[in-house]
Amino acid sequence: MKSIKLSIVAVIIVLTIVFGQEVLPWWISGLISFICGFFIINKRYTAFIFPFLVSGLTWIVLAFIKENSAEVSIVNMVSEIFKNVGKIPIFFITGLIIALVNGFFSLSGNYFKRVVSPQPASRKIR
Repeated sequence: MKSIKLSIVAVIIVLTIVFGQEVLPWWISGLISFICGFFIINKRYTAFIFPFLVSGLTWIVLAFIKENSAEVSIVNMVSEIFKNVGKIPIFFITGLIIALVNGFFSLSGNYFKRVVSPQPASRKIR
């Protein structure tokens, strides 16, 4: 059951990043990660690590594909600003940023669920 839930989260995040960025801002995947962290993901460390990895890898691959199909290389322009660091570090830096955003949004959703959900009755002190 756990792997099915994580697969659903992965598909939702990937689809949001791939198709959502055409009409929505880049941070919309963070809101989707928050919702996934609230409703689907149960464990705290999984709430951060899984969206972090899925969104980071998806963003890097998508940026690489779009860069190769573009007529003007925006990555080269950005690389020149940072003293010609090259294309690959720029891909990884942008992937790291989106990965951190999605990881923290999902973790926030998971913690928010723990705050608003009723807590099980703990042992009573006698």
